[in-house]
Amino acid sequence: MTAEVAIMNEHVIVLAADSATTVSMWIGGERKTRYFRGANKLFQLSRIQPVGLMIHGAASLQGVPWELLIKDFRVTLDEKSFERLSEYPRELFDFLAAHKQLFPDAEREVTFVANAIQAMLAAQRIVRESEKYKNAKNEEMSAVFSAGITELTEALKGKEALKPVTTQDVDAAIVRYKDAVLAEIKNVWVPIVDEFAAIADTLAELAIRELMVHYDAYLANTGIVIGGYGTHDYYPSFELHNCFGFLADKFIAVQERSKSIVRGSFGVIEGFAQDNMIDTFRFGIGFDAYAHVHRATKTALTQVAEKTLKKYSPDTSIDELKDLISEELSEGQADWYEKVREEHYAPLARVISSLPVTDLAALAKSLVELQSLKERVTRDSESVGGPIDVAVISKHDGFVWIERKHYFRPELNPRFFSRIKSEKRQ
Repeated sequence: MTAEVAIMNEHVIVLAADSATTVSMWIGGERKTRYFRGANKLFQLSRIQPVGLMIHGAASLQGVPWELLIKDFRVTLDEKSFERLSEYPRELFDFLAAHKQLFPDAEREVTFVANAIQAMLAAQRIVRESEKYKNAKNEEMSAVFSAGITELTEALKGKEALKPVTTQDVDAAIVRYKDAVLAEIKNVWVPIVDEFAAIADTLAELAIRELMVHYDAYLANTGIVIGGYGTHDYYPSFELHNCFGFLADKFIAVQERSKSIVRGSFGVIEGFAQDNMIDTFRFGIGFDAYAHVHRATKTALTQVAEKTLKKYSPDTSIDELKDLISEELSEGQADWYEKVREEHYAPLARVISSLPVTDLAALAKSLVELQSLKERVTRDSESVGGPIDVAVISKHDGFVWIERKHYFRPELNPRFFSRIKSEKRQ
């Protein structure tokens, strides 16, 4: 996992990210996890424009490291600029979608087929875990399984896919990839699972439909935060996109949220990935704690209602009060949560709007350190930690590193920095 934060006021946007990365490997049939503390997650997106980028989640896009892709994009972008920050994400995703050298058509097909097989295996487990299949006699199991697969396939035909995938995209993927998926099922899986033989064709269609409709369950997701300024932006902003990569003929990148500073607005603090401690600092309560309070309050209200009915109206069903319980729970929690936000976030946002740059950078680093400390003392894992990179981006000063790790000793590599300076002058 990762801890990242963006802090903005009218003057600058500050980005900060930790350096921990998690690598999982299968060794002798057992999953092994290793933690490293040197990953780069914060980048200067443009060589000359005031734009930065942070990543969290998957460290690669279909096997290609994000660091390689981002730096290649920066070289390709060169001195090109855009009027609005929102145009940089579109340019990045268009660049990736068209990158045939790192993502040739043959590789895209191999990846699609592999993901479709995973979707098929997940879908067929639904049939195997159903009561109808479990209760079937041995001689009936094959027929029950086939019927269940057909039923799932038909159900997917009437289900709307997650945006931006359309029904036409699903149909086109079936036409283009069904033969390849079918060949994989027949060559690899039929020899292992006898039941697949009679319905291989239906399984191939199921695989593609399941992948296309529920792609978020099967494609690795990378969160991409792009912050800074377009040439016509005088105040900073950021956008968060969930990037899933290639799916048939589409490149899937969905905007999750965005924030902008306008004249006279309060400051903004926004956490990404592991952010429960950042939320606690902002709002006085993290989302995990809020969820626990919600569940406990709902359980308590339901128990009170059940005991009251049992004593005073035993013929009344608790189902008749469920809507009332949910309504009162929502109103009650909205009331106390709004008060907590007013007492914590509003004063903080007002202060951030006037904090000098050095204090904003220190705050950003401290918030990531706070999340790292929480992970270190409360969990067995080390999924957040390592050196913290911090960058300040302003309209006229551009992208400035405040804290930056190097995998080498700078004093021993003067040629590296001379080359960087030479490239900037060109």
